[in-house]
Amino acid sequence: MSMSMRSTAFRWGAFYLLGLLVVATLGYMEHNQQDQLASLEQTNQQILGELQTLQLEKIKEFGPGRIIQWAKQNGMIPLAEGHWEVAP
Repeated sequence: MSMSMRSTAFRWGAFYLLGLLVVATLGYMEHNQQDQLASLEQTNQQILGELQTLQLEKIKEFGPGRIIQWAKQNGMIPLAEGHWEVAP
């Protein structure tokens, strides 16, 4: 084998190894991103569950029935039960 063939083979071998290194690095980065995405999706599901629970609690505390109950406890009456007097 001549010297130019050896240097050519060495050069192509170096390019091949460099390509393998680039592909391995990209694969490692992709794997890390997939792990982060899975973690974020799990956190998102937990937050959505908490949000749903908080919305149900809000409805119980501040829903129309609760407001009417509070108003009656504080001496207020619904407008339909009140009496209107027209000034002369």
